[in-house]
Amino acid sequence: MLTGVMIFISYQVYSNPESGTKEQGDVYRNLPFSMPEVSQPSFPDYEVNIRDFGALSDGVTLNTEAINNAIKAVSSKGGGKVIIPEGLWLTGPVVLLSNVNLYVEKNALIVFSSDTSLYPIIDTSFEGLETKRCQSPISAMNAENIAITGNGVFDGAGDRWRPVKKDKMTERQWKNLVSSGGKVDENGKVWYPDAGALKASVLMTGQNNGQKEITDEEWTYMKSWLRPVMLSIVKSKRILLEGVTFKNSPGWCIHPLSCESLTLNDVKVFNPWYSQNGDALDVESCKNVLVTNCFFDAGDDAICLKSGKDEDGRRRGEPCENVIIKNNTVLHGHGGFVIGSEMSGGVRNVYVSGCSFVGTDVGLRFKSTRGRGGVVENIFIDNINMIDIPNDALTMDLYYAVNDFPETPIPDVNEETPVFRNIYISNVLCRGAGRAVYFNGLPEMPLKNIFIKNMTVTNAKKGIVINQASQVNMENIKVERGTINQMAEGLEETEKMKNEFISSVSHELRTPLTSIRGWVETLRTLDDPEDENYRKGLEIINNETARLYNMVEELLDFSRLQNGRLKMDCRLLDLVAELTDAVLFCEARIQREGLLLSYNEPEEMIPVYADPDRLRQVFINILDNAIKYSAPGGRITVKIWQGEYKAFIEIIDQGRGIPPEDLENVKTKFYKGSNSVRGSGIGLALVDSIMTALDGTLDLKSTLGRGTVVTLGLPLYKR
Repeated sequence: MLTGVMIFISYQVYSNPESGTKEQGDVYRNLPFSMPEVSQPSFPDYEVNIRDFGALSDGVTLNTEAINNAIKAVSSKGGGKVIIPEGLWLTGPVVLLSNVNLYVEKNALIVFSSDTSLYPIIDTSFEGLETKRCQSPISAMNAENIAITGNGVFDGAGDRWRPVKKDKMTERQWKNLVSSGGKVDENGKVWYPDAGALKASVLMTGQNNGQKEITDEEWTYMKSWLRPVMLSIVKSKRILLEGVTFKNSPGWCIHPLSCESLTLNDVKVFNPWYSQNGDALDVESCKNVLVTNCFFDAGDDAICLKSGKDEDGRRRGEPCENVIIKNNTVLHGHGGFVIGSEMSGGVRNVYVSGCSFVGTDVGLRFKSTRGRGGVVENIFIDNINMIDIPNDALTMDLYYAVNDFPETPIPDVNEETPVFRNIYISNVLCRGAGRAVYFNGLPEMPLKNIFIKNMTVTNAKKGIVINQASQVNMENIKVERGTINQMAEGLEETEKMKNEFISSVSHELRTPLTSIRGWVETLRTLDDPEDENYRKGLEIINNETARLYNMVEELLDFSRLQNGRLKMDCRLLDLVAELTDAVLFCEARIQREGLLLSYNEPEEMIPVYADPDRLRQVFINILDNAIKYSAPGGRITVKIWQGEYKAFIEIIDQGRGIPPEDLENVKTKFYKGSNSVRGSGIGLALVDSIMTALDGTLDLKSTLGRGTVVTLGLPLYKR
């Protein structure tokens, strides 16, 4: 359902107050909703230095006791300032107490120990669910009037805790990481800091962050899996973070939960781009919040609002509300500004203004799914600048991390149905995006009352896609798919590839036709059907005819798919059985070519929803390439495994490989690489189109002279 698109209406365009100011009054100017001013902490004129409690700045001495004793002393005297002076300070977990300002001087570097035994396992909340984690490097619980200020740096030793995916690193980085210790999973895809973390990952597969019945002894062995957020502030009031830098967090970096009157100003967060769950800021179920003049470089979402997940979040029933996010910069992250996906307690009254996103995967990101419940409403976003966004500049997706299939029944609206409504976005500029806008609501609960005004996206690869939305109002929206020169260059290149493709296909068609014609002439001179050349000629004619037929069918299939005329007959399948059939079909040919085959068929089925004929076409096409480009004695390896949301198939050959200049184009229609052998040259373009139609993925990695790895991904079937 889609109604209301392109109905131009007027609504208030919210002004952008002067940037860079720290004065409270300016932050609240022209707010589109009513909220109280955020209460700021204040402290008595009393201070202590951690050196007075025995702390040593040598980077070796553990100062956990000295820092915590200083905090306790100041809190017991009614409050004041605990000073961490210039120097290199090693410590374990630090606990903030009421009425304490932890002040970090310039050139003070606080490094948290990588010894996991210092961080006990506690009951807490993570990703919206009640769960077990290790104690955070910095934490506060039920505290009031607290602050971390100054100009120093906190390092969370996150590299000791985090798993790392191979595809997020260069080959050299991966090799160095593996040689440093730790464990790699059986698929060779993920590095874990120790055997306990690897064991936990296997036990937790498919648990959606839920935790099975595991003994305390087992958790102690696997505790590095329970990596903490770096700064955890829970059920606290009047909180100030200002001027300081946080880096290298084990999990999320800054996580205030169920707090009131929270201010972040001039805070910097730096996490590696490969850091798993390396969010910069996750404000969860908090009330009256200011986030101003901050700088975030994250491995996951940068500025994120949450309110609990599913039943746990609804039971808590605490919305994230009255939030001002202003004059912030994000360099990297999955999303610049994000709401969800854990939003079961609701998110409302949010004002985002004057923010810049540079190279984030998505710019403005709203995400949720069935089962969450909760209402996201009264969200106001104005004056946003973005560049180099590889995916969507703006997305609202209520099918986050879920795949839906045609026969899935539409559920009734109930407490588990998420609601996104009354969202106002204005004055957005974006240069470079994979897609300008993507809205994907639920059929039982479409996105409602979405207003977009004055949005310009240039150099976009795709335009605007809207599914299941009601009353989407757009005014003065401009989407430019590249400059005229870029478009002309692209058309010229496409025309060139098309001409080369036609020439190549003509040659490929002429070769078997020439062979057939020659043997027909030969057979005319032979009278004896028992003649060896007679039988040989018929066999060659039959093979070349089959080759021609397959080539023409491949071309026709590609044409049908491109024009939307190729129908998919999808059904519930066992992916293991389909792959095994294709491998068996090619096995005899692999042996004839003098190649070796490695394939271990899994015992358990992997359910997917797909067209069996098209899947077979994909498998055989890729196996055919592996055979064609391999020399005798080489090995073709086929693997299949099941992830949390997808199934993966990997086909590896030890053949000639693909030149780097060809690799990025081999999936492009009309393109035929310099290293190609016989065939139409359109096979991978067809395979890519089929995988896209099946909501799957096709990835290629290749090293010239060493071989190629083709990885297919398909969503798992889940009712």
